Amino acid sequence: MAQVANAGRFTDAAYIDYNGKDLGDLYDWMDDDHQIDLTMLLSDSTYRKQFNHWMESPDVPSSDLEIQFNDGVRAGRGNDEE
Repeated sequence: MAQVANAGRFTDAAYIDYNGKDLGDLYDWMDDDHQIDLTMLLSDSTYRKQFNHWMESPDVPSSDLEIQFNDGVRAGRGNDEE
């Protein structure tokens, strides 16, 4: 199982919607520690749509969530530049 760990990259607000719901409780592909199960995302189009919605959602207080995620992916690849 491939997982992406938060490791402090996002603030806690990135995982709480404006209604105060923890997204780890709402999505099957995110556990209680906010780790993302990539195997689940890649194997199911519904999960991918949920993930994309989360990354772009105005309901999530962290408005730069997509930028932070992309920066983290680039850093993980050893390429911190655009």
